[in-house]
Amino acid sequence: MRKKVGFFILVFLTVNTAAFAVEYSDTARFMQGFGKVFSAPFSAPIEILQGAFSGFPPLGIIQGALSGTYHTVTGLVGGLWDMAGAAAPYAKYAFPFLL
Repeated sequence: MRKKVGFFILVFLTVNTAAFAVEYSDTARFMQGFGKVFSAPFSAPIEILQGAFSGFPPLGIIQGALSGTYHTVTGLVGGLWDMAGAAAPYAKYAFPFLL
């Protein structure tokens, strides 16, 4: 009898694990945005150095500075957009605390 009850409990807990699953998409999106924001300032110096060593020095540096600036701005804006998009569903819970 104990084996049957133990087996039933084991099967019940194994089958119902989907009920305990948590959706981590907001957390993953927030951390992806944080990673973009954190790494964005490093893209300009890296691309300037890559341009200096890979192409004709004056033009490679200018090209690296332009593309590094572009990647810095897009990384910051995209990262902030991801962070805000992940936090927006939870803003309704913060409203009572602002009153």
